[in-house]
Amino acid sequence: MLDTQSANLQNLSKLLAGALLKNEGYLEALGVVRANSRGQIWLIGGGVYKTLLSLLYGGHLKTKDWDFIVEKMAEPLKLEGDWAVSLSRFGCPKLKKSNLAIDLIPLDNIHSVQVRGLEPDIQNYLSGTPFTIQSIAFDVDASLLIGDVGIKSLKTRTIGVNNEGEYRYARDMYGELYTPSHWADDLGLSAVKQ
Repeated sequence: MLDTQSANLQNLSKLLAGALLKNEGYLEALGVVRANSRGQIWLIGGGVYKTLLSLLYGGHLKTKDWDFIVEKMAEPLKLEGDWAVSLSRFGCPKLKKSNLAIDLIPLDNIHSVQVRGLEPDIQNYLSGTPFTIQSIAFDVDASLLIGDVGIKSLKTRTIGVNNEGEYRYARDMYGELYTPSHWADDLGLSAVKQ
């Protein structure tokens, strides 16, 4: 059983890595992130789950922006070209140029990790995402997908609440459409109660 799970994880990781290496927006975003960070880099968010959902089940879910968690930020930011820089509501850099947008999130500035008083760690990030489908990350250097909860959500084509406290926090911030059922409709998934 474990060998089958390991093989499935490797296959999903290879599938995602192959698609990302063909995506010019991702490659440009990753170059910017590498120039402005130190240590490990993880792709999170729609760049991971939307890409995999489209590859596994068809469809063309679009990634609006590329979200990266970085072990350490390099300061000051080094940007070439016409990048506009702003800050997210959490004080993290948001970079925009033409149709490309990047959220650069330091591992030590993740809301769910901070409010729970946990160490800045990718596993602690994964346990604190509002939705199950978000509990997934791609280690860009190891080309490895991580996040058992998110991977299960992908494979079962379901979405539910992963962390109740962070879900309530996000719903207060984003409004009443921030629900598993609304996200399920947008992503072609089924909403489930945890």
